[in-house]
Amino acid sequence: VYIQDELEWGRNTLTLGVRHENIETTKTAYGNLTGVVEEEETLTQSVTLPGVGIFREVNSDLGLLAGVYRGFTAATPSGDENIEPEFSTNYELGFRYFGLGHLEVVSFVNDYEQFSGSCSVANGCSSASIGDQVNAGSAMVYGVEASWRHEVQAATYQFPVIMTYTFSHGEFGEDFTDSTGAFGQSGQEIKDGYEIGYLPEHRLNLQLGVAKGKWAANLSALYQSEMRNVPGEGSIASEDRIDSYTVIDLSANYQIHPSLKLYGTLDNALGNEYVVSAKPYGFRPGKPRSINLGAKYQF
Repeated sequence: VYIQDELEWGRNTLTLGVRHENIETTKTAYGNLTGVVEEEETLTQSVTLPGVGIFREVNSDLGLLAGVYRGFTAATPSGDENIEPEFSTNYELGFRYFGLGHLEVVSFVNDYEQFSGSCSVANGCSSASIGDQVNAGSAMVYGVEASWRHEVQAATYQFPVIMTYTFSHGEFGEDFTDSTGAFGQSGQEIKDGYEIGYLPEHRLNLQLGVAKGKWAANLSALYQSEMRNVPGEGSIASEDRIDSYTVIDLSANYQIHPSLKLYGTLDNALGNEYVVSAKPYGFRPGKPRSINLGAKYQF
């Protein structure tokens, strides 16, 4: 159940919301050889999550925003009765500017009371631990998200520009042992203040386009800073570091009919070689240069 209401007075808009969920999850384990059900666990959870946000229109070009929201991730059925669901209190503060294009900058803080992770094949957990949840206690993730959109008109051409940037930093707030490898390596002793793995501090995307009539073309450049493969502090050891990379993609399309569009994409146009992950079985490369041609038809 979700209820939301907006209260307006003057140039202010107050948004109040509350969500209630009843969640029932069942985990069934089958025999590897027999296929017979060997174990079945059911977990029922109930949670109520409030949120409040406010927007202040300073003038026709500028608005200020703030909000506080309760976050929740349900626990998974497990033989460990001490496993708890993930709760967080999330704060945001920022502004929107509608002068030269549309600029939005929002800072955020996610304060976790019980940070949780789930085991999967992707993060290298053993088959016996797949689907199990691990609690890490308190944690904090904070940062800034910014986006800017603008379009320049020159004669019969349009030149859209889109830029997005995210700065993020996350740390664990308690000492604990990662028993399954959901956060790092199985058996790793994670300390208070260790940075969370697979959370790059900087991520920047720039898109430049040109369009006229029935055709359009776009260039997208993505930069991602280095990040950790496992939690830690200080400089990142080479064996645990996913290096920064930049990838440029190109695309174009032509509308030959109101219902039919031809398109082409050139991903990783420069053919850069880069690593996106070190789990589960060593370093994994990013997408190589690839060309795609196709058509889209709308009925």
